[in-house]
Amino acid sequence: VPTVASTAQEKPAPVKENQPSQQAENTVDAEEVMSNQKQTATSAMTVPLVGSIGMKYAVDSLVYSKTLDQFTTHEGIDIIAPINTPVMAAQAGEVIEVVVDSRLGITIAIAHEGNIITRYSNLSTDQMVEVGDFVERGEVISGVGRSALFSIAEEPHLHFEVLVEGKNVDPSLYIPIE
Repeated sequence: VPTVASTAQEKPAPVKENQPSQQAENTVDAEEVMSNQKQTATSAMTVPLVGSIGMKYAVDSLVYSKTLDQFTTHEGIDIIAPINTPVMAAQAGEVIEVVVDSRLGITIAIAHEGNIITRYSNLSTDQMVEVGDFVERGEVISGVGRSALFSIAEEPHLHFEVLVEGKNVDPSLYIPIE
């Protein structure tokens, strides 16, 4: 069973800038740029809590939902942990949403540099942060709850999503999962 583990903070690889005389002869390698962006984002994020992975990210395939008793896509990862386990901000940023979603339960969204949003759902409380608050990486923003109707039959867990430019991406690309 994959797990998420805390990591030591890593420094992103230095980015070499082209000299003006070299710019015309150098071409940009899109794969290298994406790799550098991923490395920078990954090193800047920490796991929101330590636990085992329940349901994995699956937008191109289907996973079984006990609660819904059907196969469905899954736009994040579920990190299993006891109720009230502290949930931390994966990266510093501004709280842009604190809502009670009819499907996902208590949900907090945080905007980060690079047009990245992290979303934390199935939380225990919406009273620890407010829209407009700036939170630091590792700051506790809530706890694991059982507020999500769409996963009430599952074990207690945090539903964690990462959005880049408004589109869901696999959170395991941004946080360390063993």
